[in-house]
Amino acid sequence: MANLLDKNDRAVRAFIASAVATCGAGIPIYIRNDSRDRAQDNGGLVDVDTTAGPESPVGSGCYMVNVMVRAKMPAATQPGQGANDNHTLIGALTKAVHDVLHQTDNYQDYQATAQGITDAAYALAAAPVDPADADLAHYSCLAVVHNSLTGGKPQDEASISFVELINFQMLIAGVGNLR
Repeated sequence: MANLLDKNDRAVRAFIASAVATCGAGIPIYIRNDSRDRAQDNGGLVDVDTTAGPESPVGSGCYMVNVMVRAKMPAATQPGQGANDNHTLIGALTKAVHDVLHQTDNYQDYQATAQGITDAAYALAAAPVDPADADLAHYSCLAVVHNSLTGGKPQDEASISFVELINFQMLIAGVGNLR
């Protein structure tokens, strides 16, 4: 069984996949524990990275974790592109991911987003393409809290890329059917 941070990465990836696909079917979504090369070629990419957070409340088995979703697109104009095409694409990609992560059914919180992430995890567990995803039956997202939307810098300063970051927190548990 994978650790809870890895489960969360996979649940968020599953939840945002359809939004990312609206910006380009070939845009990959990586998770933190994915060793594949992040080469962009002529398209963009998305990274999901869940980092540690405290148990909340103490003794509950629920954790308030920090999550960063990074959208990255090459800034250099590629052959056959217009001068502003990649700027337009990073804007569309960031908007699509931002919008799907800001779903509400009451205009007061993001419980609809939390439920959508949980549902995406359960869908993967019910019919796993990767057998490792069966462990997502033991996962629940209880709340989503947004922190910031900010631009970022590429990890490799020699790289010329547009980078946008969406940072938020999630209250998650390693047990299923808490909703």
